[in-house]
Amino acid sequence: AALFIGISKSIEEKKKVTTLRQLAAFVRAMKNEVCSEKTSLCKLIYSDSLDSFYALSRFIENMRSGVKALGERRFCDIWSECVNRSFPDIPEKAKSSLMTLGMSLGRYDAEIQMKAFERCESILQSECEDAERELKSNGKMYIGLGGCAGAIIALMLV
Repeated sequence: AALFIGISKSIEEKKKVTTLRQLAAFVRAMKNEVCSEKTSLCKLIYSDSLDSFYALSRFIENMRSGVKALGERRFCDIWSECVNRSFPDIPEKAKSSLMTLGMSLGRYDAEIQMKAFERCESILQSECEDAERELKSNGKMYIGLGGCAGAIIALMLV
């Protein structure tokens, strides 16, 4: 059981790295579509190109459901709710950068939105690099500690 806990922790950390990596790529793709291609946010949310971000599928589905309420609710409120529901385990700095990005989407001109995308992407990339370093240094430790704890417990029971 202890080994399983160590493996689970290692897998959880790998998922966090994958999510952060895909969030950075997602923000980069959004920046290109919104700022360069002038794609509307609503059209982008329903774009098939977003389906390739498999680690973000819950967020994308939540956004697709949420934008149906535009007019009754502000886009930034829908975005924030989806970020909170979809990414409970990402670092607070990453979550905060996504929230800040959501506040500027569709509200300001393309130049200000471009800067917001770039700031968010930079923070997500930095958080991803930090998570990768942590996983590299601690991933095997989680499994090793779980295995050792399990062996010690087994010896105590014998």
